[in-house]
Amino acid sequence: MIEFKNKKKCIDNKEVLKILQNKFGKKTPLGVLMNIDGTLKKIIIDKELTSAEKKWVKDKFPELS
Repeated sequence: MIEFKNKKKCIDNKEVLKILQNKFGKKTPLGVLMNIDGTLKKIIIDKELTSAEKKWVKDKFPELS
């Protein structure tokens, strides 16, 4: 039997929150949801984002749409 495993580095929600706080500030309400397998499911940013900020989030976390 041959097994293949995902080599993608799984980050935890605290790491994602820290990255987002560095970008948007600590006072911006943020939320991060993870799938049971440790992959990123959803990011919630409670503020209006510019198109440049939206692009930054999509570039930083390409697994999200």
